[in-house]
Amino acid sequence: MEARAIRQAFGGAARRVPVTSVKGAVGESGSASACAAVVAAGSIRDGFVPPVAGLLDPDPDLDLNLVVGEARRGPVRSVLIDALGTGGSCAAVVLSRADS
Repeated sequence: MEARAIRQAFGGAARRVPVTSVKGAVGESGSASACAAVVAAGSIRDGFVPPVAGLLDPDPDLDLNLVVGEARRGPVRSVLIDALGTGGSCAAVVLSRADS
């Protein structure tokens, strides 16, 4: 479901945008979900995108640019954090670098 939403939101750019998840490293965070925002802010500040923890063999049908194996370095201007909750609730937030 999330992969489809990313493809729909980004269109053809979905194959170029690095996609990762911290859930494999931190588990279901529930009310402590701000940890995803902390990782996102660190990615923007330090210019890295962490790999999906534990992902060794991604499903090619996802058709996304998944970060696998090691972090990618380079400028990170914005990060989209999406979340799906029980009962079908969904939320998303975008964090972006402030212009100096």
